[in-house]
Amino acid sequence: MDNEYKVEENRSFFYKLYKKLLYKNKGYKQLILWYLLIIFIGALLLFFPFTKTSDGKEYDINFLDVLFISSSAFSDTGLNVFSISDVYNLFGQLIIFFLIMLGGIGWFTFKYFIITFIFYNSKNRKIESEAKRELGETHNSETKEIIKVAVFSMILGIIIFGIIFGIIFATVDPRPSEDYINAGYTGTELKGDWGQSFWTGFFHANASINNAGFDILNGNTSLAEYYSNYGFQVLTLILFIFGGIGFAVIYDIKKNIVNKSKGQGFKFSLFTKISALIYFSVAFIGLILVYITEAIKYAIDEGSSFLGNSNYGNMGEKYWALTFNTFSTRNCGFSTFDLNELSDTSKGIYILMMFIGSGPGSTAGGIRTTTTAILLIYFFSLFKKQERKNVIFNKKISNETIDLSKKIFLSSLVIVFSVSIIISIEDVWVNDNIDSYLSALFIATSAFGTTGLSIGTSTVNGISTIGISTEIFGILTMIIGQIGVANLIKASSRYDENKLKHRKINMSFYLEEDLNLG
Repeated sequence: MDNEYKVEENRSFFYKLYKKLLYKNKGYKQLILWYLLIIFIGALLLFFPFTKTSDGKEYDINFLDVLFISSSAFSDTGLNVFSISDVYNLFGQLIIFFLIMLGGIGWFTFKYFIITFIFYNSKNRKIESEAKRELGETHNSETKEIIKVAVFSMILGIIIFGIIFGIIFATVDPRPSEDYINAGYTGTELKGDWGQSFWTGFFHANASINNAGFDILNGNTSLAEYYSNYGFQVLTLILFIFGGIGFAVIYDIKKNIVNKSKGQGFKFSLFTKISALIYFSVAFIGLILVYITEAIKYAIDEGSSFLGNSNYGNMGEKYWALTFNTFSTRNCGFSTFDLNELSDTSKGIYILMMFIGSGPGSTAGGIRTTTTAILLIYFFSLFKKQERKNVIFNKKISNETIDLSKKIFLSSLVIVFSVSIIISIEDVWVNDNIDSYLSALFIATSAFGTTGLSIGTSTVNGISTIGISTEIFGILTMIIGQIGVANLIKASSRYDENKLKHRKINMSFYLEEDLNLG
């Protein structure tokens, strides 16, 4: 006994800290602590000189800057304070690559995949429950299969599309807009360089499927030099839609295809129906509204409108640019033109779309599609008879789920508006680094929705001039967006994870069902 006591006493400080924070804490608290640890380790690695280019070592970059990049990469956001390709060498870019991938798959999901499918240990219930919690507990009895689909589809997507993108980069000339050329930007010049083209292709495929919005092209202009490369953009769009609708939805689609090939029936889950419906409804309604607002702006003041700017080509090219960039607000964060060119109304629509975000268990953030659906169901139920209240697809949504969705919505509003006010106080009213409160709100919502788009910011020598408090609260907001407000609420309360998911309601013809909201 004395020897055991001495061994415990001689344990390192870090071991004791691990036992206290990451081992003894359970459930959602452990999820949050692991995420914070991964972000800190990523920042530590990115801070070392050996991860930087010779030019990158000359940049005035502090630890807060790299913590911002690490948080943005792991949360699959894409906001940055400097150009990744200018600052980081191949090793630094690899760190960001794996942070993006790990953030998209999920730490516990990846851990469960390794233990179960690599080491063939399928009896670890603790890790399975952790992965289930991270995925959102949408299919309680099929966690293993969802994880298999999630990891294999992501890896396969990165490999296949990485090769395709690499071929495109190596063989096709970029086609930037006249605005890009007139601004004096220098293209990446990948054509003919097969090695760099394939690395850029894999990086872009990884960022696309994980809705990260990072790129390693020259400068800090996202995909602007490929403004008129439509095939490239369509492939990118396919990838970020795939990553944004959620792995549980992908699993249901795969299961439907398999069952039909065997001549068997299949019913999509309530979660899949609602998540996919809201995801595409928000995307297409948002797109139509942006079309309308930009057309109105063009009719009223052609000279100051995006559609009236001849530097962006003909009307067909401009409407495609609006289409790609509007879909990108579903959490991807890639842009092909300067979003400052849009009307304030369109920017407001983008803010709303980023706030809603994508599906739970996906590579994206926001209040999530299911939360939005529950709020809409609750609102319209106020005008229905009692027996039809809170019913969709012949399933009744539980009161607990409705109450949680209200908490998520109100908490998210408080977070976004509080952060936007903090940003505006420092950067709009004090330092004049961001041009308006609308830009501050746009950035705060982009961080919360893990989108990665920004407007109204300025740079000096390739470094963003946003203030310290903006970086700090931007980091916190991106982390919240990655974890999910629902998970934070569950971590801070006595949320019962063992509640029955399906139960018969007294005096009702409908089965009651809970939905994942985080």
